[in-house]
Amino acid sequence: MTTATHTDVSDEARVIIDPDIELVKKAQQELPYRDTAYSALMKRHEQVLYRVCYRLLGNADDAQDVSQEVMLKVFAYLPKFEGRSMFKTWMMQIARNTSFTMQAKLKRQRELKEVLEGDVHQEASDRIVTEKMDVDSVLSKLGKQDREVLVMRYIAELQFDEIADVCGLSLSAAKMRVYRATEALKKKMST
Repeated sequence: MTTATHTDVSDEARVIIDPDIELVKKAQQELPYRDTAYSALMKRHEQVLYRVCYRLLGNADDAQDVSQEVMLKVFAYLPKFEGRSMFKTWMMQIARNTSFTMQAKLKRQRELKEVLEGDVHQEASDRIVTEKMDVDSVLSKLGKQDREVLVMRYIAELQFDEIADVCGLSLSAAKMRVYRATEALKKKMST
């Protein structure tokens, strides 16, 4: 008589829950010599990955750059992926961190450029004049945490438990943060 170990049950549950797990396992076996499964995995998620990066960064070129960087990081770290979360959740965490790193880098570059050009006020005025009232501009006016949870929920279509994992929150805190961010978005859009 055999008994299922805790690990066996987790693996079975993960197969049911994570639609990517079989492809992930195959990619882990193939890499770095073959990339057939990895390519299929990236193809499956490339659009949502780009949309998440775009919403977090607000710029198509930056989003494309970060998406490519995330794909490279997934390639490099996929053999170490242990499956403690869904693959998509893990990849979105990489996208989130890489986007924030890019934002910080771009902010430093802008600040340096503004100091060198001495044209801080004119640039801010030009930006306000040219800004459109659409979802992207409203999202950009929200705080980093609000924007992050809204992107994860509505762009990446993550469940609340996945958002909690990605953001390092409890489930109830993730739900509350999404609710409050949604209310803040509604308020910004009505003004």
